[in-house]
Amino acid sequence: YFTDAQARTGIFKLLPDISPFTITFYAGVSSHPVTNDTNTHFTLSGNGNPFIDIMFNYEGGGRLIVNGSFCPGAVFNLGDWLYIEIKNIDWTNNNFDVWLNGTEVCNEVDFEAPANFIDRVDFYNGDPSGNGQSWIDELRFMD
Repeated sequence: YFTDAQARTGIFKLLPDISPFTITFYAGVSSHPVTNDTNTHFTLSGNGNPFIDIMFNYEGGGRLIVNGSFCPGAVFNLGDWLYIEIKNIDWTNNNFDVWLNGTEVCNEVDFEAPANFIDRVDFYNGDPSGNGQSWIDELRFMD
């Protein structure tokens, strides 16, 4: 899916309550043509509460920010297709690991809010001008 709409608009999908162990997807982001920045979000919610937010941030260099914290070593270039893996989702302790292109970049990241299932996925462009572009492909939920 491709989105270049106004800020905080994009796509969402309501799901039956699921509790996967691993989530994978490909994402691509480009930047605002003037300010050269972007803020694309992939967000998971349960019971109406967002608990995992992965932001693809580009302000002078691509950074992966997970639940508000920068993942060391998680850098990218605009226009790259990124392979994201959310692994070892621990529904008891409410944490998870993040892998970028086959390399673990964040481990035991705490959920933003307690959750025991996912019922909604959002993917949207956070560029306030609406001029950035984002793509998502092959979203998978696995036990």
